[in-house]
Amino acid sequence: MESTMENLDFRALPNTFIQSIDRALLIVKILRDSAPLPLQEITARTDLSPSTCHRILQMLVYRDFAVQLDDRRYTVGPAVTAPLRVSDEFHALQENAREPLRRLVEEIGETCNLMVRTGTSVRIVISIAGSTEPYVGSRENAVLPAATTAGGLTLLAQLPDEWLIRVFYNQQRDPASPLRRHFPTAADFMRMMEQVRFDGYAQVSGLIERGVDALGFSLGRFQSVEPVALSVATPSVGAAVLSATRTHEAIARCTAEIEEHAPRPD
Repeated sequence: MESTMENLDFRALPNTFIQSIDRALLIVKILRDSAPLPLQEITARTDLSPSTCHRILQMLVYRDFAVQLDDRRYTVGPAVTAPLRVSDEFHALQENAREPLRRLVEEIGETCNLMVRTGTSVRIVISIAGSTEPYVGSRENAVLPAATTAGGLTLLAQLPDEWLIRVFYNQQRDPASPLRRHFPTAADFMRMMEQVRFDGYAQVSGLIERGVDALGFSLGRFQSVEPVALSVATPSVGAAVLSATRTHEAIARCTAEIEEHAPRPD
């Protein structure tokens, strides 16, 4: 059966045409341009079997190109809706931050992440898995709701209260949204913001994943990069490391080294 995956724009198919990738990209385009859709509708639009369509969707969900809602419909994911503002400074940040972050992992033994905020999400641009068993795996390239990560909370805490309530909180009305699950009322959320501002960091448990604790700090001095934060993640059984003075001192050295290489404004 001919599927709707034909060459609709009349360009010649590449010699290296890969059908599985073409199918996945078509589904991403369908989700991008549609209201949330059930599996049956996506199957009908692509002429794929339900099992093939479901397998592709599960991989798209895993890589944040799609999201499955509580009613089992699918919609486009944050990997598409939260693009990065790429610049020379962003590339320099990635290049200069990886080695300090690697040394931090070697020093404290836990997984460390560098992330940037893109609207209401954070994108993890560097993630180095810990060396101490058990450890949290790498999250590199993941796109997550900012309010579910320790680093994201430190970046949100820098924003005005009025924006946090009117734009960030009130626009996420679905009770099943990650924000509303963790902070049922605006007062709950603002108490967290006040605590992060008072402490100068965020320490959370089980927000992004049950059984995982995390510590987050925001970074400064980046003028043309989205707001940047560093986080340390550990299984909850080893959460004491996040409160240790040596961990905070190691993070301070790492952030200072990363910020030292940040281009200065003219």
